[in-house]
Amino acid sequence: MEKPSRSSYRIFWNTFFITLLCLGVVFALFYFITMRPAKEVTQNQVSVPVEGSAYTPAASDSQNILVIGCEEREKDAVFFLLLRFDAQDNCCYVVPLPPEAESTVNVKTMSLGEHYRYGGHEYALSGAENLFLIHIQKYIRMDQDSIASMVDFFGGMELDLSRGIDTKNYHFDAVKQQIDGSRAAELLLLGDTSLNSAVTCNFINQCLTEDLTDNRQDFYSILFNECDTGFTSLDLSNLAMPIKLFLNKTEDKAVPIEIDGKYTENGTRFLPSEAAIADIQELFS
Repeated sequence: MEKPSRSSYRIFWNTFFITLLCLGVVFALFYFITMRPAKEVTQNQVSVPVEGSAYTPAASDSQNILVIGCEEREKDAVFFLLLRFDAQDNCCYVVPLPPEAESTVNVKTMSLGEHYRYGGHEYALSGAENLFLIHIQKYIRMDQDSIASMVDFFGGMELDLSRGIDTKNYHFDAVKQQIDGSRAAELLLLGDTSLNSAVTCNFINQCLTEDLTDNRQDFYSILFNECDTGFTSLDLSNLAMPIKLFLNKTEDKAVPIEIDGKYTENGTRFLPSEAAIADIQELFS
């Protein structure tokens, strides 16, 4: 029997290693085609709270929101509302901000209204953040039509006025009365901070109730279709549990906060007091 030559051994080992290399390439292709996409899908899935599960309010569930009100979307801002949806306190703090409130954004010191005119909602949001040294996660820009749609979605709301008021198209007596969306919009667009606080708090307390739980998607449609907002459907899905807890609260859930301060430069600038700034920082942090 002849002894295998060195060339035979060399051919055998070369063939062996080439076969291993080919098997490795086949396995790698199989992994990237089948296994890796499934892994990436699992990693990118969003965990949405199940409404039937136990829920403990967390600070991360709270949202600071700047509401901007305009007669029309492309026109100047008439009013600003700073809202704090506080998941742990299960309430909404309502702070009307005068458009004349002064703040600095990118070395430009102007009123909130002027910041909005200069740079849109981004500058207005930054102006409110810099004024109080807080973080505001979201914004909602509303015009006359979207305000009316939101109120009319609930069949109107009740409002108790302490004084008579005239708007462009309506007269309001100093009595408790039912108002529709058009009337609510005209009251808000007067730009009176105290009135805006009252209208907003009444809307929250009367309309954002347990009855909204099952059809809140329809309400969200108004938010997305008729307003401009930083909220997404995913944001609201992730907040499903704190929102449900908020809607189920039976007692008043809107807390009005008035900002103390003074007007300067013939009423064209508003400067909040140091105490007011400190209060907002504490509530919105």
